[in-house]
Amino acid sequence: MADDNPAIAKHVIVIGAGAMGRDIAAMFLASGSDVEIVLRDSSKSKAAWEGISVSVAETGRPFEASRLTIRSDMHRPDWTNADLVVEAVPEDLATKRAVFLEIAGRVGSDTIVASNASAIPISAIAVELSLDRHAIGMHFFLPAHLVPLVEVVRGQNTDPAAADRAVSMLRAAGRRPVLVRRDTPGFLANRIQHAMMREVFAVIDEGLASAEDVDAAVRYSFGMRFLAAGPLMQKELSGLDTQMAAARSIYPVLSNNTEPGPSLAEKVKLGHAGLKALNGFWQWTPEEAERVREEFRAALMQSLDLLNRIDQASSRLDAAPVASNDEVESSH
Repeated sequence: MADDNPAIAKHVIVIGAGAMGRDIAAMFLASGSDVEIVLRDSSKSKAAWEGISVSVAETGRPFEASRLTIRSDMHRPDWTNADLVVEAVPEDLATKRAVFLEIAGRVGSDTIVASNASAIPISAIAVELSLDRHAIGMHFFLPAHLVPLVEVVRGQNTDPAAADRAVSMLRAAGRRPVLVRRDTPGFLANRIQHAMMREVFAVIDEGLASAEDVDAAVRYSFGMRFLAAGPLMQKELSGLDTQMAAARSIYPVLSNNTEPGPSLAEKVKLGHAGLKALNGFWQWTPEEAERVREEFRAALMQSLDLLNRIDQASSRLDAAPVASNDEVESSH
C-alpha cells in the first residue's frame, strides 16, 4: 500500500456530531480539509462547534473557522462535490442504513462513502445501494483526532481502488490507515483487542488477580512495549521458537468462551457501565470521572508525541545511506 503522493480530501462531509463525529471533523480540519458536519438537532450546533474547536486545538493545529460549516438539514450539503462522506451516527444497522439510503442518490459518482461502524459490516449497510462500489468501513478510535489508526474495511462489493483512495486520503490527513481486506466482525484491531479482553474478564472471573493488578500487568509489561514494537515484531525480537514453546504451555488454559463472562454480564445488568455511570469495577464521583478522562487524554497526547518521534527516528534510519561492501571491508 505504498503511497508516495497521498491525496488530501479537499471536501469532507461528516454525518453525526457526537463525540466521534466531532473528533473526525476536527482531524480533517486540522489537516486542511473543508468540512461540513450534518446534525439532526440544530440546538446542538453550538456545542458541536465548541467541541470541534477544542479538539483541533489538541492536535496543535490552528482552528480555521472558515473551513467548517455546520448544517441541520440533510438537503443542504454539497454532496456532489464531496471527496469523502463519513457517517458517524449511533451503532445501529437500521439507523446507519437509513443514512446511506438518504444520500445514495445525492453523492457524486466518485465520492467515497464511509461508515464509522465499529462492528456492523459495511456490506450490510450498503447492500443493494447504487453507492456500494464506493462504500467502505472507516473505523476510527476514540478520540479520533488523537489516535492515529484508522481501519479501512472493504465490503463484498467495494471497488479495491476506492479503498486505496480512502487509504491515501487518510495518509494525507496524517493518519495511520490499515487496509482490512474482508468485512468480518471486529475488523482487525477490535478482533485482536477483544481476544485480549475475553482473557482479561476470564482471569477476573477466576479470581486470579484484582482489576488493579490486571491493569498493571498489561500497562507495565507488554503494553509499554507496544509503543516500541507491535506484537509480531516483539516476537521477532524475542524469538519465534520461544513463542511457540510458550504457546504450547499457555494456549490450553486460555478462555474459549463464546459468550461474555459473568463478571462483565453482572456489571452491565446492574447498570454499572463504567465512568459514564460513575460505577463499574471502580466507583467514581463526577469530579473523579472528569479527572480520569483528562489524565487519559493527556497520556494519549504524550504517547502520540513519543510515537511520532519514534517514527521520525525510524525514517531517518531508513533514509541513511548503506555502506557498500568495499567501504565495510576498508573499515576493518
